Amino acid sequence: MTGDGLRRFASALTLAGAAFLAAPFAHAQLFGGDDVARKQIAEQSKRLEELKRQNEELAARLTLIDESIKGLTASNPAIDLAQQLERIRQEMTQLRHLLADAFELLREINGGVGGC
Repeated sequence: MTGDGLRRFASALTLAGAAFLAAPFAHAQLFGGDDVARKQIAEQSKRLEELKRQNEELAARLTLIDESIKGLTASNPAIDLAQQLERIRQEMTQLRHLLADAFELLREINGGVGGC
């Protein structure tokens, strides 16, 4: 190679080396840089911790509400009585249906004759 060719080769080699060394920095800058990524990860971690804290608070409040409701029904005989009445009404409705089905079956057995 001639002196001019060597200088071009050295320049190209230097340029290639600089590009090779700059590639990771260019890549980091292209995708926001390591600092930006770390900052975003830290922000997401903070948000996740805040959501976990809120979830725990809501779970604790829900537990208190459940306990309050149980305490109200246990300490209030009127509520207990109303619940018993509702269960009796449901049972009576079921019994009426069973009785109607029994009368229908009896009519079919008797061939529709007679008075049931």
